[in-house]
Amino acid sequence: MAKNYADYQMKSFHALLKHLNIPVPENMTLENFNDNQFDVFRHGIHSSYITEEERTKLPSKVADGKYDGVEPKIWIKIAEAKSIPDNLSDYVKEDTCPDCSGEKLNPVSRAATVHGYTLPYISEKSLKYVYEWAEQIKLSGGTPGELVKDYLLDIETKTKRISKLGLDYLSLDRQYSTLSGGEAQRIKLAAVLDSKMTELIIILDEPTAGLHPSDTEGLMSMIEEIKNRKNTVIVIEHDDTFIRSADFIVEIGPKSGMYGGEILSSGTYEEISGNPESLFTRSLLPSYHRTSCNRPTDIEAVQVHGAEKHNLKEISLSLPAHCLSVITGVSGSGKSSLLFKEIAESQLKDNRFIEWKTPFKDLALITQTRPVRNKRSIVATYLDVFDDIRKLFAKKARQLNAPFTASDFSFNSGSGRCPECQGLGEIENNQLFFENIQLQCSSCFGSRYKSQILDVKVDGNSISDVLNFSIEEALKFFHKHQLNAEPLQLLSKTNLGYITLGQTTDTLSGGEMQRLRLTRVISKESGRNVLFILDEPTVGMHKIDVFHFMELIHQLIDAGNTFFFIEHNTDVIRQADYIVELGPGGGDNGGSIVYAGNISNFKDSATKTSEYL
Repeated sequence: MAKNYADYQMKSFHALLKHLNIPVPENMTLENFNDNQFDVFRHGIHSSYITEEERTKLPSKVADGKYDGVEPKIWIKIAEAKSIPDNLSDYVKEDTCPDCSGEKLNPVSRAATVHGYTLPYISEKSLKYVYEWAEQIKLSGGTPGELVKDYLLDIETKTKRISKLGLDYLSLDRQYSTLSGGEAQRIKLAAVLDSKMTELIIILDEPTAGLHPSDTEGLMSMIEEIKNRKNTVIVIEHDDTFIRSADFIVEIGPKSGMYGGEILSSGTYEEISGNPESLFTRSLLPSYHRTSCNRPTDIEAVQVHGAEKHNLKEISLSLPAHCLSVITGVSGSGKSSLLFKEIAESQLKDNRFIEWKTPFKDLALITQTRPVRNKRSIVATYLDVFDDIRKLFAKKARQLNAPFTASDFSFNSGSGRCPECQGLGEIENNQLFFENIQLQCSSCFGSRYKSQILDVKVDGNSISDVLNFSIEEALKFFHKHQLNAEPLQLLSKTNLGYITLGQTTDTLSGGEMQRLRLTRVISKESGRNVLFILDEPTVGMHKIDVFHFMELIHQLIDAGNTFFFIEHNTDVIRQADYIVELGPGGGDNGGSIVYAGNISNFKDSATKTSEYL
């Protein structure tokens, strides 16, 4: 970092301080920084030019003059967010290392070759390529091949198993944190296959999430291998094909949350198919199967010209406005690269490949990214309905002549929250070398508030009781007291009526969080002409839930909005107006347009997806 702070202008410098809430040290301005002053401002007063004797005299408190510096504060915020926060993106960026050009190794290590290729070269290739490379070494024979035959066998075994799960498009240097939930789970499943242990109970939570129907067979064959080693596999799943292949099925319902928890049917597929109480049986009724409205697709939303991000092979296409367009294809075919890296990011920066044809009022980008862990972020605050609840209780307090305002009913601040847990309702117990555990607060018993605050009740419910309401229960409460119930109504339509107002957002799954974000955006947007981009929004949904969710999507489209989905769910694909399938394979074998056009013609095409319709 240069003395002039990378040539930032003064206004950018002060903008950075404003973002970080960092005051400028007394008598210091950017113009008159000397080398030592700048070093202090960048690193803090613990900079390297300070002598050991001076270091022992450094103040330990901010009030006494301790100053940590701009750079450490930036990295602390990045570490807390586990990514570069939006408000720092203008000042901090990730870039390729200029010394190794991103190859990570020193000059000697990155120069070594095996069968003509270096390790950095092999690392960036797909697992399918790595398997073929190992085969070439084995076939070459001779002493070198004999010396590494054990390693080649290990590479062959592991890549074959991962390939069965439809993940051979992944590269060796792919960061594990960038994998989707379904990809990460299938990688773990492949690791289980490497183990020779028997008589295990293996529990999987929707292993087909993010998996194309054509790859489901490979997953099921892998599970058969695990079973054949005398292991027991228990799976939570909604996929039709997977359910039909199960040895024993248990259905729980009839609804979600407090309205569920009952066993509706159990037995083999043939047995539950004839059970009128079975939700699976009900989901097969014609009333739950809607096809596309066949909306006109002649109004262009966006044109793509020669996109080449990641594995995209200079593809060109047009997506229509005021319709539902679905981008599909096998895992790793380039769906996310097209929709998020090319189209969505073109709204944030210039992109020579993207040409917008419809002037949308706004772009709502809704992914499955889980929020940063924050115990103070709850569903009610996320939907901006908690303020109305607090005002209602403050009004009731005035009627009771209690000295409480709306701020006293906040568990984030104010004098009404529990002083023991600071309004969290639980205390974190440090377990030293083990993972910390959360214990219910012994003062407020999880209510978050002081007893005086809980004495103020509306319809016999304290504010803590209201936060424990499910969305369905809260709707009745909101209607009765004329509060803004629109966000809750929308949330109920996305089948999240079972979550509670006080549930922390970091406990929601990726699919639940995506539907919560969708609800928030819709409730805030007035009018129409908004482009929504969603990444597999139906993950974790039952077939009946998918039907009701799609009813909401169709209503929003009919109101003048546009939707782009990445999706593998055939129940959703059938309802699309426009289809783009990428492929034909994943990784290096993907990135091409297999089909782009109306849904009516797609059903007659010979693609990997159309055959499952």
